[in-house]
Amino acid sequence: MKGPGKNIIFFLVLLLLCLANCLEGQIAYPGKPFYASDKQSVRVEYLTLTSAEALESSAREEVSGDLKIDIFAGVVKVSIHPESAGSWSDIDGEYRVWRMGFTSAGASSMAVSFDPFVLAPGAKVFLCTSDGRQTAGAYTFRNNKGSGILATSALKGDSIVVELQVDASCQDYGKLGIGSVSAGFPEKSVNDEYYGWSEECEVDINCIEEQQ
Repeated sequence: MKGPGKNIIFFLVLLLLCLANCLEGQIAYPGKPFYASDKQSVRVEYLTLTSAEALESSAREEVSGDLKIDIFAGVVKVSIHPESAGSWSDIDGEYRVWRMGFTSAGASSMAVSFDPFVLAPGAKVFLCTSDGRQTAGAYTFRNNKGSGILATSALKGDSIVVELQVDASCQDYGKLGIGSVSAGFPEKSVNDEYYGWSEECEVDINCIEEQQ
């Protein structure tokens, strides 16, 4: 198979793999990001991604054709690691904390896929919106999987902060990297009367990848 049909099948397989990983690995454990309660005094380095509008436009061009496709998010590939990006800080000598932010203008939601995600006991990862009102996590060593990948649920808004907390007694937090960030398209683009519907022989895809 050649052309758009081959690309569509690839994205469908990718989506199914992501969904399977999410269902098995997204269980959150107790904890709270420090950023949520102290955002005013915390400096976060942000990576500005392609705007949601541009991602949507690119996605529509990619899947244009006879198949009905409902796409509501774009996936931007990145390669971010605590050793090479973001910022570290010390919290009262009890925790070492690493943070990295991502923003996509006009996005209705944001999520990340960690690759690798292999945490040691004593390390926790959280997601938080830039205003601190929404959080996800804690994700811990209990979320480690054989694949070494963890995809998170999405938080509403166009900016997100990833926070890694490492207990002072933990000498090695393990392995952590961010392999991709997803940005939800503006909500107006999917709220038509046909959204979510497909005939028996049709395919619905919701994520298109883009390099960053």
